[in-house]
Amino acid sequence: MQGAIRGERGSEVHARISVRPGATLLPVDDTTTDARFDAVNRIDGLQMLAFAVMIAASIGIFRSSRLIGARMATTATAAAAAALVASGIGCLTLNPALGAAALISLPLLLVWVAYTGVAVSRTAR
Repeated sequence: MQGAIRGERGSEVHARISVRPGATLLPVDDTTTDARFDAVNRIDGLQMLAFAVMIAASIGIFRSSRLIGARMATTATAAAAAALVASGIGCLTLNPALGAAALISLPLLLVWVAYTGVAVSRTAR
């Protein structure tokens, strides 16, 4: 039992040590934390929009070099770009309904990246 109590005290001390330097350098209250959280969400929204632009811009290059077939180009790329745009706008506007599109857009982005890697490696052979 005392080991559990010591463990709790140790983690409490660790938490105080971890929090204290930040608290002494920058005073943090609820409004500051909320503002920082909103800023991070908006940066994530810009990142998602940048990924959507990258996917949409690269599709022409991939088609001309025959790295991506017509089916892949029209289905997964369009779905990934649309979902990334929706989630990006949701994060920028802090709209939870549109921001939930990240649950779909990020796995689609991973599928697109994986397919592109496979297509490039096949062409390199």
